[in-house]
Amino acid sequence: MNETKAIEFLGKKITQSKVYGEAPQTDCLRFYTEGKTRQYFDIRVYEKHGEECAMESEKPEIEDRFRVYRKSHKVLWRKPESEDFLSFNRFIIFKTAKHTK
Repeated sequence: MNETKAIEFLGKKITQSKVYGEAPQTDCLRFYTEGKTRQYFDIRVYEKHGEECAMESEKPEIEDRFRVYRKSHKVLWRKPESEDFLSFNRFIIFKTAKHTK
């Protein structure tokens, strides 16, 4: 998997999870590759700002970091303020719990 495919794959996975709600769709997210090795890409995701991508003001700005493995397509999420990588399912649980409080 190359870098472009890794970003597309991650974008689809995020959109399908609806963890950020119905919006933003991937058009309202930015993807930045922070690092890469032969095994994986480390990708930061954050929201775009502007009229087309207006987010609800009471929600915090989206910024998450992921590791996408080239061969297995496995996606891990880096827990905020930590170096720990957790499963994508743990990301969904964490974000869902955070937004329901």
